[in-house]
Amino acid sequence: MALPPIEIIGAFESTYMPAHDRDVFETTEHDQRWRADLALLEDAGVTRLRYPIRWHRLEAAPGVFDWTETDEVLEHLRASGFRPIVDLVHHTSYPAWLTGGFADPRFGSAYLRYAEAFARRYPWIEEYTLFNEPFSTLFLSGHEAVWPPYLSGMTNFVDLLANVLPAVAEASRLYRRLLPGARHIWTDTCEFHTGSDESGQRYADMANERRFLAIDAFLGRGYDPEGPLGELLEEAGATGSRPSSRAPLTFWGSTTTPTASGTSGTGAARRRPRTRFPLPTRSSSTGSATACRAPSRRPTSAAPPPTGPPGSSTCSSSARSRGTAGSLSTVSAGSPSSTRPTGTRSCSGPTATSTPSGSTGSTRAWSATVR
Repeated sequence: MALPPIEIIGAFESTYMPAHDRDVFETTEHDQRWRADLALLEDAGVTRLRYPIRWHRLEAAPGVFDWTETDEVLEHLRASGFRPIVDLVHHTSYPAWLTGGFADPRFGSAYLRYAEAFARRYPWIEEYTLFNEPFSTLFLSGHEAVWPPYLSGMTNFVDLLANVLPAVAEASRLYRRLLPGARHIWTDTCEFHTGSDESGQRYADMANERRFLAIDAFLGRGYDPEGPLGELLEEAGATGSRPSSRAPLTFWGSTTTPTASGTSGTGAARRRPRTRFPLPTRSSSTGSATACRAPSRRPTSAAPPPTGPPGSSTCSSSARSRGTAGSLSTVSAGSPSSTRPTGTRSCSGPTATSTPSGSTGSTRAWSATVR
């Protein structure tokens, strides 16, 4: 029996760097050469692609949208027969006036205003990603102090999840109403951890559970308080016992059924998401499994020492992934080797694409498409 051809999905990197007011569209000149770049994709036979919407440029002032460039590009994609999977927030690509980034108390309402405005303006969109790689993005921003707002530790990580994910879950319900025929493509990292001794394996078990925290919260799945992550979440106040100034990490649930997407990792890294969420898995982004040496000393004091014990493996997806040519590559994010304790090693490569479907309350239905 002949196997069906493998579909190649294109992508363009666009991450915004708030401190520099520049994004990767601009540093690669895709913002000027987008027609030529898209023509190269079309010449290669690629018509389905992930395409980011530059929220940071189209809402330069709160509530004031300039759709000029977005209209031009999306109408070109539509007229040329492309099938875009629009990406509403790609890593730190939020408007600069959200000075607190993902910790800004205005984030949720601003994001929902933008998401609704986009859906009403482009009702023909067939596929969308509401928030790109939420685990890796919020982990690097709230746990590892690698990206703004440069916070560290489990409590700050939980704070960011609680500030961002309720709005993403609400957006999923909104898009179910506004774009009933469209599919939600969930994209996140596919990492895997192993330990070199008993202490390291305990840390690896915790990290292997932690990687699903964002999607489990989004889908309303909850977590096992007796599991390897339970004690850490209890200490971080994720069960509702947090100070009144902080929202508990409630597990919100979503009424959309996302299609699973993510970035590729090792075979073991990909198998676990497919077991947990029995859906088709796509390989996305670029990179390969790489061993990272731990430095003899920390180059900066921006983040506190990692919590992983000596002898543990703390790989975060695609720590040293390498892109392909030009602006057509999407490189997955991971914790740099400078954040790993001595004695650790990286055990997995790039992120993985899987398609989970949404749920309501405690009832979860999983399917490959959203109808």
